[in-house]
Amino acid sequence: MDTKISLKAEKIQIFTQKQEDKPFDLRQVVTALQKLKNLYLLFEEIAIDYVEFGDEGMIFVFKEGEFYVKHKIFVLRLALEQTSHTINASIKELAFTNSDVNVSIDLSIDTSEEQYNFAGTLDSSHNYFDFVFTFSPKQMSFRLDKVDMKDMRYNFNFLKQIGVNLPPNIALWLGERVLAGHYHLDYFQGTINLKNLKITELSGKGWVTNLNVKLADEIESIFMPLMELDLSTRLLDFSFEKAIFNGKNFGESKVYISNIANPNQAFIYLGIKSEELMLDDKLQALLRHYGIKIPLTQLSGQVVSDFEIRIPFSNPEKNIRRGEFKLSEAGFDKTNLLVHEGKVRLEQDKLFFNNLMISNDFARSSVEASLDFGQKSGVFDANISTLELKGLLNMHDERLRMNMSFENNDIVLSAEGWDLELIFNDGLLLRSSNLMSFKPYSPLLQGLKVSNVSNFVFDSRDYENFTVRVTGVHFESDFFINAKKPYNQDDFLIEKKDGQTKIYTKSGLLELTMIDDFIQASVKNIYYKISKDFKLGQDFAYNITLNGLNCGLMVEKFNKNLKFDSLNLIVRDGITNARASRDKAVFEFTKGKSSFLLKATNINDAFVNDFFKAKRAQGGNFGILVKGDNEQSFEGKIVFKNTYLTDFEIHNRLISLIDGIPALFIFKDQTFNNSGLKIETGVILFSRFKNKLNIKSIAFKGNSVDILGLGSVDLNKNTIDMQLELKTLKSTTELIDNIPVINHIILGANRAISTRFLIDGKLDDPEIHSQIIKETLKIPFNLLRNLIEIPMFWLR
Repeated sequence: MDTKISLKAEKIQIFTQKQEDKPFDLRQVVTALQKLKNLYLLFEEIAIDYVEFGDEGMIFVFKEGEFYVKHKIFVLRLALEQTSHTINASIKELAFTNSDVNVSIDLSIDTSEEQYNFAGTLDSSHNYFDFVFTFSPKQMSFRLDKVDMKDMRYNFNFLKQIGVNLPPNIALWLGERVLAGHYHLDYFQGTINLKNLKITELSGKGWVTNLNVKLADEIESIFMPLMELDLSTRLLDFSFEKAIFNGKNFGESKVYISNIANPNQAFIYLGIKSEELMLDDKLQALLRHYGIKIPLTQLSGQVVSDFEIRIPFSNPEKNIRRGEFKLSEAGFDKTNLLVHEGKVRLEQDKLFFNNLMISNDFARSSVEASLDFGQKSGVFDANISTLELKGLLNMHDERLRMNMSFENNDIVLSAEGWDLELIFNDGLLLRSSNLMSFKPYSPLLQGLKVSNVSNFVFDSRDYENFTVRVTGVHFESDFFINAKKPYNQDDFLIEKKDGQTKIYTKSGLLELTMIDDFIQASVKNIYYKISKDFKLGQDFAYNITLNGLNCGLMVEKFNKNLKFDSLNLIVRDGITNARASRDKAVFEFTKGKSSFLLKATNINDAFVNDFFKAKRAQGGNFGILVKGDNEQSFEGKIVFKNTYLTDFEIHNRLISLIDGIPALFIFKDQTFNNSGLKIETGVILFSRFKNKLNIKSIAFKGNSVDILGLGSVDLNKNTIDMQLELKTLKSTTELIDNIPVINHIILGANRAISTRFLIDGKLDDPEIHSQIIKETLKIPFNLLRNLIEIPMFWLR
């Protein structure tokens, strides 16, 4: 029994079941060292060609006080020597597969006190340090000196390779997320209770260079050129003068790991203080990672940040966070928002906005708000000083209170009193079923005299391009469908993309395209009503091109319509050009800053009768030319060819007057009385200055009567003052004209009998006065003049 045992075997199977991977346990080291002691004391020789345990195996040889172990991960040669109660060991060889690690160790085992002492040096291309380990059944003490490490990931991979499985979060944070270019420790020491594996003492000092702290894969790293380490049992403190996140320095910040001796209670603390950080995309990514989603991205300005977050290693999702942010002239991406001043406070799952003074291109307001990320809700209270959207909205000194929710990553703002809902999700979706509540503040709704809107939807991904759908719009306008039915209701679709805005109507009557200050319009079956106070050539804020089919003008003052088959209108740089057609007629209109032109050619009787809504002409061709400085200062002419004019008020009253005065019976003619006034050629020359329209000349040549005249019309008083001279020719004077000598005595050199008429009074109810009495008194004198002219007549 006092002889040591010799053991030889080709193969020994120790474990029959595969062992599950378990985290590294220091007690395994103690157990292995106890087995080493027992092997040395009990066995004289062990020679096992292959020891199998689980899926692994190794060669194990012990002979003459020397151990030799060959494993797929390492090779170990260990010499043992016993003196009294002490077993001393020295490692002659310790080599790791695929590694340049060199380890020299002196081992001392006190068999009476069950104490194990290690002392040695580890040297490789990635690490160097001196170490001392002391084991006992109750505790382990260690000390590392002159530690230099280049790549922490290499060390964690090495530990994993040799089967040391550290707790996942320790490996994640120290082996992946917190990495430096170089680690140096003056010393690192501690004591561990092996019964419960708790660290009872811990201390150390050192520094690292080029440290990168990556809180999550999608978050940019925090970079520190130099950081000093101060380790105690309670705290691993990081001291630094410069820390960079997204190119901004927050060197006044604080970083430490607390309760590092207790992995279940350990956490990393980040206290970020900076006057340079901005709420840009990269900081937004950091906040979103911890459940803080703010629908604004900062582009400029200053934010003074004081942000703290505690992240437990055991459960990073259970982080604790608080922060205060002071904003000054901070510009944000949404609608060019500028926060002039204000504070934002974060308390765990709640975000508070205090006295934010904000403005953008169209609004200025102060805002108080609170958000609860736990409840996914919030309240916004805005005092709107100014809200002006050109032509659309004009609101001052109003309070708007909105509720907020953000379920399913959608941020929803709703204003109950306004039936307004705003949804933020990679853009903005705005809906309202009560758009009329904004009418008191909307010049557009008021100007169009909108009386009802069923639904309004605004959708934009980038606040520059958008789609607007407006349904059930009831309004008042000066447009009529086919000059009959008022155009007062429609649905609208408005699309803006790449600086171009298009407006479509469900009716198809109108389509607009807007680019900057240019509008291109297409209309059909639409007539515009020109009111009595309409001013021609109004100033427009836009350049306009309009193309129309079956459209026209309704002139309210004269209750007349101008209908066109096609219309082309161009307004550019204050100059208006229009061209229209109806049948063969062509209409041209030009209005500049100091020029005015209206021209119409090839007008037929159908257009004239349609305009006057009565049969005023039969056959013929008409033309108009008007030119001048503006619509109140111009000259013009109207020409007639081969037409019958009838049913005009002055014409009718002339017939009545001729029928009632026997002396004028000579002017009574079938074509003049029954068929109308036959005009072979006719011209009216006129001019206007302000409210005075001068009829400079009227010259109608008919088959039986010629008409000459002049006069004026007062447009302000709506009165007329005109003189007409009727000369009867041809059929009426044929009998007299055939009697030589007598014909000249009676008819004169021009072979005509004439009389004059005075027309005055209201334009729509004129009075006609004949000068027949005066003409009768003049007959002797006319006869005398004609007798005197006989010699001259015969000499022709």
